[in-house]
Amino acid sequence: MIGAMFQGRRDLFEGLAIMDTDWDWERERRPVIHLNMGKCAAADYETFTMNLPGVVSDALAEAVK
Repeated sequence: MIGAMFQGRRDLFEGLAIMDTDWDWERERRPVIHLNMGKCAAADYETFTMNLPGVVSDALAEAVK
């Protein structure tokens, strides 16, 4: 939902409390990346921290397409 807010997807929020606020749907637009943490699955912290940069890199590459 936060991603949709930053993408300016106002139509998804019709009838919700956010519509009664001063949220500026145009000015607040920001790029949104999606991290698939399933690709970062690991049994221990060390493996997780080794896999995380690849997941972030993949997400950034997908975002600029």
